[in-house]
Amino acid sequence: MRAQVNNDGDGIDYSDHFTTTLYFASSLEAFNWAYEIGLRLGFGIKRASNKRVGRNSNLRQDYFVCRMGGRGPVNKDADSLMRGNTATAWCKCKFSMKVIELEENKWKLVMRYGFHNHALTLYCDGDRYFAKFDEEELAYIDAQVRAHVRPAIISAGLHQRNPEKSRPNRRQIYNRSQKVRAEERDGRNPKTMMLALAVQHKYVHYWVTDQETDELTHVFMAHPEAVKMFRSYYYVVLIDFTYKTNEYRLPLVEMVGVTPVGKSFVIAYALVTHESEDGYLWVLRKLKALLNDVVQPNAIVTDCEAGLLNAIPTVFPDSSHLLCLWHIYSNVETKVLDIMGQDSCAKHITCNLFEAVVEAETKDKFNVA
Repeated sequence: MRAQVNNDGDGIDYSDHFTTTLYFASSLEAFNWAYEIGLRLGFGIKRASNKRVGRNSNLRQDYFVCRMGGRGPVNKDADSLMRGNTATAWCKCKFSMKVIELEENKWKLVMRYGFHNHALTLYCDGDRYFAKFDEEELAYIDAQVRAHVRPAIISAGLHQRNPEKSRPNRRQIYNRSQKVRAEERDGRNPKTMMLALAVQHKYVHYWVTDQETDELTHVFMAHPEAVKMFRSYYYVVLIDFTYKTNEYRLPLVEMVGVTPVGKSFVIAYALVTHESEDGYLWVLRKLKALLNDVVQPNAIVTDCEAGLLNAIPTVFPDSSHLLCLWHIYSNVETKVLDIMGQDSCAKHITCNLFEAVVEAETKDKFNVA
């Protein structure tokens, strides 16, 4: 069950609880101190913003506010501080404080406004923000994370184990997952840990390190079963790059094969530091190393990545190169939308007129389309 709150403040100034002569070694230490006091009093505190103390100063000051205050959605009901029947409890609470950096490793906490415009939490057993996870729940989450269970399923499992509590916030599970993985890495960065796991599980793997920094710059890995499938079904290979959307902050290369019955399978993954032709050449050569020298893919499908387009003929000179039809449709739709400014018109041209041109089986049908 949810904690009960309403729009009526209790008229109490809580400034005295946060007035202290203590100095803190960091902003985080000050926040944790204030956070624990807030929980005991029945309200949560969150970070709001930070800025420099002065225009030419390197010192900072951070702001802490009530979890129901700070920036939030615009109220739909002008006569009420609370939004009507929504999932958010944000109500423009003005309770706030700031912590000022006086010098290195010396921070001072200063209250700004000590009143709340809402009732405090009457009970906190049903509110995840206050109750958090108990030791049994943490052990359950840790075990599920190590078993590579998705956060959504972990959340559902926690709710089934204790329906009396509100459904856990997904961000809480993500944070716990990151902590578990950080402990498993034992100080190693994600790239090094990934390579260590590849070695441990006997993946086919290659890597390159920077000679000056000894940092991993290129990593290639393929599961042994995937290599067997690739050697049997090497006819079509799809290659796609995703840019800096992963934990390693490196372009991820995914290579996918297709079986004769139309099923796809992952051949290999690679991470490269630079989106350059040299990086593409390295990846393709490692992909080729999985095959015999005699055979090559009949067709390689990619998007219109210039460096990759130049690298394919060098490594696979006998393979036909095809552009991904999905990317072509997306580019055509975007271009039509830029010209005509109508989304419905762009979709009609792409899905009907342009598709008829692409799917034309003869020259006559192509001219008619």
